[in-house]
Amino acid sequence: MIGTLVLVIPTRDGIVASADSRGAVRGQFFDGRKKLRAAQTTPPIVFAITGAADFPKEIQPGVPPEDWPYAFRSHETVFSCLVEGREFVLTPGRMHDIGDALALSVGSFLTRSGKLDEFTRRDICRLVLCQSDAATGDSLYGSVAISMGSTGTIGLADARFERYLLDGSGCVERIGEGTYLNEVVLNGPGRQFLSNEALSLLTSPYRIKDVDSRAAAAIATAVIRAAEYTTRLSPIPSGSGIGGPVMCLVLQGSGVSQI
Repeated sequence: MIGTLVLVIPTRDGIVASADSRGAVRGQFFDGRKKLRAAQTTPPIVFAITGAADFPKEIQPGVPPEDWPYAFRSHETVFSCLVEGREFVLTPGRMHDIGDALALSVGSFLTRSGKLDEFTRRDICRLVLCQSDAATGDSLYGSVAISMGSTGTIGLADARFERYLLDGSGCVERIGEGTYLNEVVLNGPGRQFLSNEALSLLTSPYRIKDVDSRAAAAIATAVIRAAEYTTRLSPIPSGSGIGGPVMCLVLQGSGVSQI
């Protein structure tokens, strides 16, 4: 299943994570895929995995993708690394540890299923993790790609980690179809679907203390909707889709809530 747009926005009262719910399987689009997951560590963590993260055994039309039978689901590996109730503070090292575990499990599945050759010299998926520092209110964000080299070796690539200070500047992190968002939505025909407020947040750093979580969630939803409308004018080159109901979570040091 491919095709995902995830936005992560640091705010004064938590870090907002938003995602569409459309997946593409064997050339068909299906809505209702849950792309954001919350792990009840201490403090809690929200994560997403974009790209080829899930491999369904069969497609069941009329049934939400969450309820299909799967041969492999990558979020289960991540949950096994994030034990409920255990103290866990996100760092670059811990992000790499989870990424390594995901690379190992994905690689094992692709080998067993004979799908390894499909991903040579390309990213398989990307892990995104975010957490709010319970002590400082800072927003922690990390992402790393699980990639396959020319020899079939699977490892980590293009890692990024940011600590957004509560009294500092923030920016909107765009993961998955971020290139399409930047080039075709923000700087192309999709710009007509974006409000001035959304354009301002997307195009320049902002003071985190000036943005609250509800405003950020509303803007994120509007941006993902604008990307969906734009795909009707200019399809995504990969053949993926963006759309379906938008999920928005606000993550604070004390917990996660849907907004």
